[in-house]
Amino acid sequence: AFEENDKRKENFVRFEETVNGYQINKYRSDGEAGSANNEYTSVLRLGEQYLNRAEARLQLGLSTAVDDINILRRRAGLTDLSSGLSQSQARAAIVQERRVELCFEWGDRWFTLKRLGLADNVMKKAKPTTWKTFAQLYPLPTVELQNNRQLTQNPGYNN
Repeated sequence: AFEENDKRKENFVRFEETVNGYQINKYRSDGEAGSANNEYTSVLRLGEQYLNRAEARLQLGLSTAVDDINILRRRAGLTDLSSGLSQSQARAAIVQERRVELCFEWGDRWFTLKRLGLADNVMKKAKPTTWKTFAQLYPLPTVELQNNRQLTQNPGYNN
């Protein structure tokens, strides 16, 4: 999903020769094997705050939404997006920037897709033979259904 020359790709993902595949490199410590884990988990990211503000500004109809996206793009070594994007183009740009900026972080992509109503379309393309629309919701645990007879199982999970 990364654009050509996006510095985030080289910092977030690396090719690991020993497993002949790509590995997540984001927030990884370079400590020696067997040493204490010095990795820190980031909970509140400035990049996410810019993206949240961009989305809020877009919802308010403010043209400054793209300014927040461009702050992140410049840091990643990419060119600015035009300030004249339509609302749908700006929303797509925000979704794309969230995808690459927050990759591998606590399922942010999934929650973004669900929140914006994009999950079904994206998942149908990613898993055309196995994706089921009802999978956007988890099944309610049987014990909860037994404890509260007012609850009904989410669609698609009835036995």
